[in-house]
Amino acid sequence: MTAVQHRTRPGFSLSIGWAALITIAIGMLSGVLVASAAIPDTRAFLAGVGYGLVVGVLAAAGVAIVRRAIKRGMRYRRAVAIVVASVAGAAGLLFAAVQLVPELAPVGVPLGAWTALVATFVGLLRERR
Repeated sequence: MTAVQHRTRPGFSLSIGWAALITIAIGMLSGVLVASAAIPDTRAFLAGVGYGLVVGVLAAAGVAIVRRAIKRGMRYRRAVAIVVASVAGAAGLLFAAVQLVPELAPVGVPLGAWTALVATFVGLLRERR
């Protein structure tokens, strides 16, 4: 790799708006799937949409922040690790704090990690040159 190629800024295949919308949709779908697997009921579906929406918005914010950091020189692996860890931790706290049941944290952490991992993969796709 030459010095000129190393200094080029990365281009992303999706605009930030589309990446955020897809990230929120991934969060909502993940929340619905987890809630429907736990309790197949209409209330569980609505709760899954709500929790998934919150996790999706957190992941979308993480993707937006990380895209800017990558353009400024942060490495991809470090950026993805930061987003996954922060969204997983926030989702675990959300699940534990909403119902005041700490036993729900192990459900929120994998949901947050999965959503953030898929969202960052989609949101950080490079454009082909």
